[in-house]
Amino acid sequence: MNNEEIIVLSEDITTKIAAGEIIERPANVVKELVENALDADSDEIKIEIVRGGKGLIRVSDNGKGIYPNELEKTILRFATSKIKELEDLTKVQTYGFRGEALAAISSVSKFSIKSGKTGFDTYELSVNFGKVNSCNMTSPYIGTVVSVENIFMEIPARYKFLKSNASETREITKLIKKFIIINDNVTFAYYVDGKKIYHYIKGYNALKRANELLDENRLKPVEYRDNKYNIKGIISDPLVQKHKAEDIIIYVNGRIVKDNVILKAIKQGYSFVLPHNKCPVAIFDIKVSGNDIDVNIHPAKNMIKWLNPNEIFHIIYNIIKSNISKESLSLVGEYRWVENENPINKKYGYKEIYNDLLLFDEEVQNSTLVKNNELKVLGQLFNTVIVVEKKDKVYFIDQHIAHERVLFEKFLHNNILNDNISVNLSEPILYEFAIDKIEFLENSIEDFLSLGFGFERFGRNAIKLTKVPSYIIKKDIGDIFESMVNELDEITDDSLKSKIIASLSCKAAIKANEKLSYYEMETLVNDLFDSENPYTCPHGRKIIFELTMEDLYRKFNRL
Repeated sequence: MNNEEIIVLSEDITTKIAAGEIIERPANVVKELVENALDADSDEIKIEIVRGGKGLIRVSDNGKGIYPNELEKTILRFATSKIKELEDLTKVQTYGFRGEALAAISSVSKFSIKSGKTGFDTYELSVNFGKVNSCNMTSPYIGTVVSVENIFMEIPARYKFLKSNASETREITKLIKKFIIINDNVTFAYYVDGKKIYHYIKGYNALKRANELLDENRLKPVEYRDNKYNIKGIISDPLVQKHKAEDIIIYVNGRIVKDNVILKAIKQGYSFVLPHNKCPVAIFDIKVSGNDIDVNIHPAKNMIKWLNPNEIFHIIYNIIKSNISKESLSLVGEYRWVENENPINKKYGYKEIYNDLLLFDEEVQNSTLVKNNELKVLGQLFNTVIVVEKKDKVYFIDQHIAHERVLFEKFLHNNILNDNISVNLSEPILYEFAIDKIEFLENSIEDFLSLGFGFERFGRNAIKLTKVPSYIIKKDIGDIFESMVNELDEITDDSLKSKIIASLSCKAAIKANEKLSYYEMETLVNDLFDSENPYTCPHGRKIIFELTMEDLYRKFNRL
């Protein structure tokens, strides 16, 4: 009777199991091979794929190569040049170090690796789905060429999960773009089914590469350096609004990684200028000591663990916040009012009238906002959209979103607030909230007080609102406060006040379907373009839509 239930798996089976952890699809193979080429100090890399990588993946480099007597070691599991002692795990700065990638790849494909070093003969190792065929001298070559054919072809259970050639090609192409952008000291050539797709010469800088490969021109470089971190990056202005996060690219010590700490920092940095369902372009190349990260938490080496996640979070967050500035966003630049003698200016004066902005009915004609060439407010569409002309362009401005941005920045910088911003309510307003909201309000009372709100707890689950800001006294006070509090979920300490202000600005701003006078429109346009970010509201919605004269004329077949 055979009572054996526990068996030791063969080397062949364990290698193929490991391959499943490291290689899900052809793009994973490309990633491993390009990282190996970069780690070999290559400055010229050629990538060729056929049939989405299912037919062929070939990566050629001019790196330092492999000694002839060590070529066969490259396909052994846990054979690596990066680690000799356990302590080396905390010092690893290079791409591959576990020694599993080539072993895994060669076990599930027809595989060959050709390599040569200066002063040594060139050899080529040939492997067929884990079985070594030969290792022979071949034509001279300095560097390494790895070819992977028919991946998973002899493993039907894995092969059937591969996607179409077009889908696998798209995945590889997205990956190649990332390598090309960040490694601007390397020449890259990329071929798909024999056709050259990309060819970038080393020295063509990362910003230019990103502009072209991502088809964006609203990008800017950013940098940060201290005694621990050396960070270079590229970020987009808020007019760039992607549906997916695929153009958020994170490199840590040269490795493309998926990192939730950095991703969250990027999203929070853009949270006041992008809608919650839109993403920016953000590329960060982060160099940090191996002592501050753990890179050995995933077989595919695409995840890391930070020793101080809060530290790197705030660095990335502050890089973004400090670089999304008026200078990077300005569309019309500096401008000025053309003074005129219209009655409204004599009667009210600019400073006095702003506090009651959009509360008067007088019409003012022929005022003009200019910068070198005239910027004219033409009027209002549907009592909602302000139309502005400048040279050969027309701007359509959403009045509610524009006013929301203006109020947000004035509240944020205390340009409207002062010691007398609160009005005591003769009849306090009672609200019932869930206990967690009550506790939130009590913990945040100083932030609300600074904005002119006063309240106190009334019983177990009620709040009594006793004071409100003077600038919302003519609005629906009850609705503003209640809806504002209900919006404030999942707030971090450093963004609480900004979130309160964003919500308050939205509630206090003029609405759609409100008729405005010319002076009201001009005042709003003036204040809008004087703001740090005149193009998106605090929640990220676009304020301005632009139409060129050329586009308009084309509609009439004038071009």
